[in-house]
Amino acid sequence: MQRSLKADSSIVVEALVQRQPGVFYQQGEAPQDGLEAADVVILLDPGADLLRQAEAWGLADRVRDGAGLLFVGGPRTSAGWDPESAAAALLPVSLAPSGGLFASGPVSLQISSEGRHHPVVRLQQDAEQDPWRSLPPLPGYFPVDGRRRGAMVLLEAAEEDGADENGAPLVVAGRHGRGKVMAALSASWWRLDLLSSGVGGRPQTIRRFWQDAVKWLALEAPTGRLRASTERHVHRAGERVVFAAQAFDELLRPQRRAQVRVLLGQRELPLREEGGGRYRGSLGGLGPGDYSYRAEARVGDVLIGADEGSFLVERHTIESVDLRADKALLDEIARRSGGEYRPLGQWRELLALLPLQRRLVEEEESLPLWGPTWPLVLVLALLGIEWGLRKRHGMI
Repeated sequence: MQRSLKADSSIVVEALVQRQPGVFYQQGEAPQDGLEAADVVILLDPGADLLRQAEAWGLADRVRDGAGLLFVGGPRTSAGWDPESAAAALLPVSLAPSGGLFASGPVSLQISSEGRHHPVVRLQQDAEQDPWRSLPPLPGYFPVDGRRRGAMVLLEAAEEDGADENGAPLVVAGRHGRGKVMAALSASWWRLDLLSSGVGGRPQTIRRFWQDAVKWLALEAPTGRLRASTERHVHRAGERVVFAAQAFDELLRPQRRAQVRVLLGQRELPLREEGGGRYRGSLGGLGPGDYSYRAEARVGDVLIGADEGSFLVERHTIESVDLRADKALLDEIARRSGGEYRPLGQWRELLALLPLQRRLVEEEESLPLWGPTWPLVLVLALLGIEWGLRKRHGMI
């Protein structure tokens, strides 16, 4: 499993081996006090002592808060299995207590009917046949008493006659709080890699399964599978706002054929698919102001992701940025309206093109010789008063 995971450059693997209760060694280096924080924790055939320690309860809290857990059960787990342990509460199945692995001879594998749509095994399906049927069989598996609510069987024991009836669960996926859990109910998965590595074998099936399982477990929230933004944060009035989005599946691969839309107040803008999980669309007619939007992506009726953002539309328009005449635009307006465009320096040519006609315009206006008489009377009265005052004071 370590070799399979390390072959993927996007996965960082840290292997810890427990030598004594509460103390872990990291590949021969100094002891580690407890399990360090990780996106995904893989338990390979843990013994009863580990499942009852404080580390197990701490792991349960971390999974509840969003961490992923890959549980691989084996002989040590089965021999001391405690249904009341912290690990038992995490698993999507209830395991039957026994003194060892249940073995009924070789057990072939197949993808279950409900697991065919799960991203971890869906991408490995062959157009002609189930690739898991061509792998070597497992010598035994951990028996299951029941499935918890929401659990999904991904791989199951294949029927000997090839019928499609559900067999014993071998890999089951589920959720615990905000985290994801996957239980692989056998400790002999290494045999699938080893025995299928010969000529004509398909070891990549099991190797890619571990890689895809870890990636699926590491993805905490389904709403994180969509990223949306505008091309710019600030837009001018009259300018179209361009929205771009990227949608991903549960393995963080580009999601195709999704329905992506942007909600902006009462407006709804569907984005068109451009390939590679990218979607794009534009919206115009927005007035000045601050805007907040919400983007959603759905596959069928299932919401796979959501994102939110904001942008600003300024008050000044695109035309106010450059006040120079747009010759091409003016020429197009003149052409479509049946006219012609000339720059200001050629106004005489434009004048010659105008259909001007000379015509004689006659205008008649009547003016009275005498206007109102009261202003004259007022002026004469004022002059008379002035003359009388001068004469009285001996100035005349």
